[in-house]
Amino acid sequence: MLDNKRRNLLIIGVFLVISIATYLQYQNTIIYWDAIGLYVVPVEEVEEADVILLSEDVLSRYHRIAGVLSKVDKRGTVVLGFDRKDEMDEFFSLTEENSFDLEEDFVFLTLGGKHYRIFTGIYGGKDSQPIYLILAVVFGFITVTTSAIQVYFHFKKR
Repeated sequence: MLDNKRRNLLIIGVFLVISIATYLQYQNTIIYWDAIGLYVVPVEEVEEADVILLSEDVLSRYHRIAGVLSKVDKRGTVVLGFDRKDEMDEFFSLTEENSFDLEEDFVFLTLGGKHYRIFTGIYGGKDSQPIYLILAVVFGFITVTTSAIQVYFHFKKR
């Protein structure tokens, strides 16, 4: 049988290993990703060769574009990602209809005296499984607490 001191050191060691292992597991679950998005930016000036004039007729066919442009007016730059595919498709359809290619270059839209620059770009993010980080913190806390208790009782016996 192990005496109390060795048993407690073994428990501290086990919790320390579990804490480190779950933290390393968290680090291995981090995924950095990137995707192509469509940027809609309000601008002051436009290049006349690359302008699409929006009318009520156009907006009635492309109603999602009007919604995106109103968000741009309120918030500034808007990035349409893969989760907003319908809006992206409408912008691509509109530009193709007007003989522009968003994948190659940028386009300006003009609506009621307001100008917007539309272009594709790359954006990204980071995803992870935070449960492993939470477990690492919990096991680390248990390790530190158990160690502190052992140190306290060691000095109390003297």
